[in-house]
Amino acid sequence: MRVLLILCCFLVAGLWLVPPSVGADASSESDRAEHLETSLQAVEWYTNESVRKALQAENTGDVANAELFGNKAIESDLKAQGLRNETTAAWQAAGKPANAQATWRRAGDMARERATMLDKRIPPLRNKWLKSSGDALPTEQEHEILYLQAVFFTAQQWALVVNFYISAAEPEQAQAAIKQLQTLLPSLQRNNRLSVLATDPRLAGSIKQLQAWQELVSRP
Repeated sequence: MRVLLILCCFLVAGLWLVPPSVGADASSESDRAEHLETSLQAVEWYTNESVRKALQAENTGDVANAELFGNKAIESDLKAQGLRNETTAAWQAAGKPANAQATWRRAGDMARERATMLDKRIPPLRNKWLKSSGDALPTEQEHEILYLQAVFFTAQQWALVVNFYISAAEPEQAQAAIKQLQTLLPSLQRNNRLSVLATDPRLAGSIKQLQAWQELVSRP
């Protein structure tokens, strides 16, 4: 009888100790993921707000602030990339894959907002370039570079939208973004102008990136 009582005590002790430990680990992973999620949302908001302020400054001719907020947007976006990967991995580790997908979905939404904002820059810059046709070569070429750079940056964001929605398992949203990207590529391909102007540092790496986007939109 004593042996049976001791055995029961051990079993009860085992049942008491093991589950809380497992539960604590899961709770810890979930808490970490939530903390990362909160940080990521703040960085994503700051990125888009910086893009918005940069474009507002550009529209008013405030070159200094346009460059300042543009650089802040780039720095913030780079920070978001690392945080996003860490956050989605943390959600997976916490056993919450749906939350990881939600993180990618929001990333797609935020990138789509940036792409939409940047897309509005293209028509006025294209008009300036066309109006400069026949001007002295440096002037016309400068306007062309600014126009192509605007198209490139916008395409870059739409490509991100595609990849984010693919990660979020949102095929319809990804396909819609691919169509947006497709409309921009002819401007970058026309008359092989990127190759001609590729020596300008503002268009560095554009040809290789264009090839990657062509592969992206051609996937079945």
